Amino acid sequence: MAKLRAFSVPPEHADAALARTHHAGDAALLFDPALAPALRAELCATFAASSLTLVDNDGSARTENFTDGAILDDAAALVVLTSGSTGDPKGVELSHPALDTAVRASLARLKLTTADTVIQALPTHHIAGLLGVLRARALGANLVTVNSTDALSSLTSDLTALVPTQLARLLALHADVSQLGMILLGGAAANTKLLCDARLQGATLVTSYGMSETCGGCVYDGVPLDNTTVAIEGPDDTCGQILIRSAQLFDGYRIGRKLLRHDPNNWFITSDHGVWKDGVLEVTGRIDQTVVSGGENIPLMAVQQALEATPDITDVFVLSRASKTWGEEVIALIVGDTTIDAVKTHLRAVLPPHWVPRQIKAVATLPKTALGKPDRAAAQALFD
Repeated sequence: MAKLRAFSVPPEHADAALARTHHAGDAALLFDPALAPALRAELCATFAASSLTLVDNDGSARTENFTDGAILDDAAALVVLTSGSTGDPKGVELSHPALDTAVRASLARLKLTTADTVIQALPTHHIAGLLGVLRARALGANLVTVNSTDALSSLTSDLTALVPTQLARLLALHADVSQLGMILLGGAAANTKLLCDARLQGATLVTSYGMSETCGGCVYDGVPLDNTTVAIEGPDDTCGQILIRSAQLFDGYRIGRKLLRHDPNNWFITSDHGVWKDGVLEVTGRIDQTVVSGGENIPLMAVQQALEATPDITDVFVLSRASKTWGEEVIALIVGDTTIDAVKTHLRAVLPPHWVPRQIKAVATLPKTALGKPDRAAAQALFD
């Protein structure tokens, strides 16, 4: 039976940590290296890790072993921490067969069988970064780890996975994005303007939709991978909640020592809303991200995308709060070199008037949770 081995490891050493763990027949849990030691210790206790290995930037490591760690199935490969709607981390348990299936399906859709270089520019404590490592290994490629947009802008690659923010920053630097080979873009919805601008600059883009529970991306450019079936649960099966059934689904949520299993033959009910358009899936936002304000339905994703397309804005967080007047109202945090008046002027030109956030605040950086996700409670507190 497998043990759960926890690591705090820089991305450039994640592949070696995974290889050693899997060779020993154990499963890995990778923490953000920036995680506070106290929280790291708390999470090790919560998920009953058998050990914690701290890896330094030079590759040197020290390990602390714990007694009475959890025992996992032999097939278990990874436990990936993900934040639910409450912000509390859950352990998504992924098996070797599911990960292998995800890698094979991804490379088959991308039509890649070999590669010289794969760029790893995503955090390896998230599934997207871990899949980048596994894809490079499957391709026999040289894995180049990049920690900054400036470094990324000067490199050449066959395959690069990015999030929209990274792509936007590359375009702002006037980087030659054509040198990055196939760019697999996921982690968040990308607005149409960003996609168009990048393609005009020579980028070869494939958009990816998925989550930790699906071993990362399972829908590319709106079309499910060969091992994946997507359904829409709604009045006419074309608009509603997204359901996924796939050979790359997770085994279940790990809660302490126990695994709340998910039947791989059953549908995984996502928290996302989507529509079918000519056989292509369009993700329109989260189910819980449609705000009813003054009797009007306001999709937060649409407001988010409009803000992201606003000149001189580099980061955005859109959310809602209770309102005595409107029932709910939309509010937003922005990071960028602009004025609130300029932002509102732009939004009024591209959004219905009642979709424009009632209040917008400029901040130096967005508040984040310990897992690096936007911190909803901390963001809302800035408006109190």
